[in-house]
Amino acid sequence: MHQTDKMEELSKHYMRIIASIKGYFCLEGKDYGTDLQIAKTKIRTQNNKKCYYKTGRQVDFQLKSVLEKNITETEAYFSYHLEVKNYNDLIQRMRDYTQEEDDFPLVLIVFIFPNNESEWVNITENELTIRKCAYWYYPESDMDISENKQTQVIHIPKENIIDIDFFNFIFQKF
Repeated sequence: MHQTDKMEELSKHYMRIIASIKGYFCLEGKDYGTDLQIAKTKIRTQNNKKCYYKTGRQVDFQLKSVLEKNITETEAYFSYHLEVKNYNDLIQRMRDYTQEEDDFPLVLIVFIFPNNESEWVNITENELTIRKCAYWYYPESDMDISENKQTQVIHIPKENIIDIDFFNFIFQKF
């Protein structure tokens, strides 16, 4: 398996783990610029058993992976070169979401991996560790479609780190 394929698969599983531990459904489907769909759940009790069901609310995610050496970092944010097509998808989906009730937001997730592949995953008797971290990005409402040919540089605030409560936060935001 190629290194980028490994990074993509690890990123998807990382996000699925976080969603699952908080009780969100991970949906599968055709990839139309969306790598992962997460649906909000509710719990009801029926015959003294907890039943989970989807609420109809979901957020779509586009996942990207990058090695540490391929980002530019400051104290407050890091810069990532996103393909123009993917950038424009984010902008168009942001516009559609704010105008249409039945559209879902599209959020970018960028997972940063250590340069050395042997540091990505570590398993011991007591823990499973996946390194390094992931950040989320959603365009501002005043951003425009890019006319660039290849990439668009985006700046992702370091405060947008994905933690265990990420999906609770993102469903409150949207």
